[in-house]
Amino acid sequence: MTDKSKKNKIDIEDHENMPKFIISVAAKMLGMHPQTLRQYEKRGFVSPFRMGTLRLYSEKDIEILNRIKELANEGIPTSGVERILELEFTLSIYKRRIKELERENSLLKDRMRKEIPPLPVKIEVKNYNFKFYNEDEKD
Repeated sequence: MTDKSKKNKIDIEDHENMPKFIISVAAKMLGMHPQTLRQYEKRGFVSPFRMGTLRLYSEKDIEILNRIKELANEGIPTSGVERILELEFTLSIYKRRIKELERENSLLKDRMRKEIPPLPVKIEVKNYNFKFYNEDEKD
Protein backbone atom coordinates (compact mmCIF):
# COMPACT_ATOMS: atom_id res chain seq x y z
CA MET A 1 0.00 0.00 0.00
CA THR A 2 2.86 2.40 0.74
CA ASP A 3 5.58 3.12 -1.76
CA LYS A 4 8.75 1.51 -0.37
CA SER A 5 10.97 3.18 -2.99
CA LYS A 6 10.16 6.63 -1.56
CA LYS A 7 10.67 5.45 2.01
CA ASN A 8 14.05 7.11 2.60
CA LYS A 9 13.64 10.11 0.30
CA ILE A 10 12.47 13.43 1.72
CA ASP A 11 10.86 16.14 -0.36
CA ILE A 12 11.05 19.34 1.70
CA GLU A 13 8.16 20.82 -0.32
CA ASP A 14 5.85 17.92 0.55
CA HIS A 15 4.71 18.97 4.02
CA GLU A 16 2.10 16.24 4.34
CA ASN A 17 4.73 13.48 3.92
CA MET A 18 7.51 15.20 5.85
CA PRO A 19 8.77 12.90 8.66
CA LYS A 20 8.12 14.76 11.94
CA PHE A 21 6.95 12.59 14.80
CA ILE A 22 8.90 9.95 16.68
CA ILE A 23 6.99 6.80 17.52
CA SER A 24 6.22 7.80 21.13
CA VAL A 25 4.76 11.14 20.02
CA ALA A 26 2.78 9.54 17.19
CA ALA A 27 1.42 6.89 19.55
CA LYS A 28 0.40 9.53 22.08
CA MET A 29 -1.28 11.64 19.37
CA LEU A 30 -3.29 8.60 18.25
CA GLY A 31 -3.96 7.14 21.69
CA MET A 32 -2.26 3.89 20.64
CA HIS A 33 0.58 1.84 22.03
CA PRO A 34 3.89 2.18 20.12
CA GLN A 35 3.85 -1.60 19.56
CA THR A 36 0.55 -1.21 17.70
CA LEU A 37 2.23 1.28 15.37
CA ARG A 38 5.06 -1.18 14.79
CA GLN A 39 2.53 -3.89 13.92
CA TYR A 40 0.76 -1.59 11.46
CA GLU A 41 4.13 -0.83 9.88
CA LYS A 42 4.85 -4.56 9.65
CA ARG A 43 1.49 -5.09 7.89
CA GLY A 44 2.43 -2.37 5.39
CA PHE A 45 -0.22 0.18 6.36
CA VAL A 46 2.41 2.88 6.87
CA SER A 47 6.08 3.18 6.12
CA PRO A 48 7.64 5.73 8.47
CA PHE A 49 10.96 7.31 7.61
CA ARG A 50 13.80 5.37 9.22
CA MET A 51 17.12 6.63 10.55
CA GLY A 52 18.71 3.56 12.05
CA THR A 53 16.21 2.34 14.63
CA LEU A 54 14.42 5.70 14.83
CA ARG A 55 11.01 5.87 13.16
CA LEU A 56 9.65 9.25 12.07
CA TYR A 57 5.97 9.50 11.15
CA SER A 58 4.53 12.10 8.79
CA GLU A 59 1.16 13.83 8.98
CA LYS A 60 -0.01 11.49 6.20
CA ASP A 61 1.08 8.47 8.28
CA ILE A 62 -0.85 9.88 11.26
CA GLU A 63 -3.91 10.37 9.04
CA ILE A 64 -3.73 6.75 7.83
CA LEU A 65 -3.20 5.42 11.35
CA ASN A 66 -6.12 7.47 12.62
CA ARG A 67 -8.31 6.01 9.84
CA ILE A 68 -7.20 2.51 10.85
CA LYS A 69 -8.11 3.31 14.45
CA GLU A 70 -11.58 4.54 13.38
CA LEU A 71 -12.23 1.39 11.35
CA ALA A 72 -10.95 -0.88 14.14
CA ASN A 73 -13.22 0.92 16.62
CA GLU A 74 -16.14 0.09 14.32
CA GLY A 75 -15.28 -3.59 14.74
CA ILE A 76 -13.75 -4.10 11.30
CA PRO A 77 -11.06 -6.81 11.31
CA THR A 78 -7.54 -5.99 10.13
CA SER A 79 -8.04 -7.76 6.79
CA GLY A 80 -11.14 -5.63 6.21
CA VAL A 81 -9.25 -2.49 7.22
CA GLU A 82 -6.56 -3.37 4.71
CA ARG A 83 -9.11 -3.78 1.91
CA ILE A 84 -10.93 -0.55 2.81
CA LEU A 85 -7.66 1.40 2.80
CA GLU A 86 -6.74 -0.07 -0.59
CA LEU A 87 -10.12 0.92 -2.02
CA GLU A 88 -9.95 4.42 -0.52
CA PHE A 89 -6.45 4.85 -1.95
CA THR A 90 -7.63 3.69 -5.40
CA LEU A 91 -10.65 5.99 -5.18
CA SER A 92 -8.40 8.97 -4.36
CA ILE A 93 -6.27 8.20 -7.44
CA TYR A 94 -9.36 8.12 -9.65
CA LYS A 95 -10.73 11.32 -8.13
CA ARG A 96 -7.41 13.08 -8.86
CA ARG A 97 -7.49 11.73 -12.42
CA ILE A 98 -11.06 12.93 -12.92
CA LYS A 99 -10.04 16.43 -11.77
CA GLU A 100 -7.10 16.38 -14.19
CA LEU A 101 -9.36 15.31 -17.06
CA GLU A 102 -11.99 17.94 -16.19
CA ARG A 103 -9.26 20.60 -16.17
CA GLU A 104 -7.92 19.33 -19.51
CA ASN A 105 -11.44 19.24 -20.95
CA SER A 106 -12.06 22.82 -19.85
CA LEU A 107 -8.79 23.98 -21.41
CA LEU A 108 -9.63 22.20 -24.67
CA LYS A 109 -13.09 23.77 -24.76
CA ASP A 110 -11.58 27.22 -24.23
CA ARG A 111 -9.03 26.56 -26.95
CA MET A 112 -11.76 25.42 -29.37
CA ARG A 113 -13.82 28.56 -28.68
CA LYS A 114 -10.79 30.70 -29.51
CA GLU A 115 -9.65 28.77 -32.59
CA ILE A 116 -12.95 27.86 -34.24
CA PRO A 117 -14.95 30.87 -35.43
CA PRO A 118 -18.70 30.88 -34.91
CA LEU A 119 -20.81 29.58 -37.77
CA PRO A 120 -22.10 32.30 -40.10
CA VAL A 121 -25.48 30.59 -40.29
CA LYS A 122 -28.48 31.38 -38.17
CA ILE A 123 -30.20 28.30 -36.83
CA GLU A 124 -33.96 28.52 -36.64
CA VAL A 125 -36.02 26.40 -34.35
CA LYS A 126 -39.35 25.30 -35.71
CA ASN A 127 -42.25 24.21 -33.65
CA TYR A 128 -44.13 21.20 -34.96
CA ASN A 129 -47.63 20.34 -33.80
CA PHE A 130 -48.56 16.71 -33.94
CA LYS A 131 -52.09 15.44 -33.99
CA PHE A 132 -52.77 11.88 -33.05
CA TYR A 133 -55.45 9.67 -34.50
CA ASN A 134 -58.64 9.92 -32.56
CA GLU A 135 -61.07 7.02 -32.85
CA ASP A 136 -64.09 9.36 -32.71
CA GLU A 137 -63.02 11.26 -35.81
CA LYS A 138 -63.61 9.88 -39.29
CA ASP A 139 -60.92 9.94 -41.97
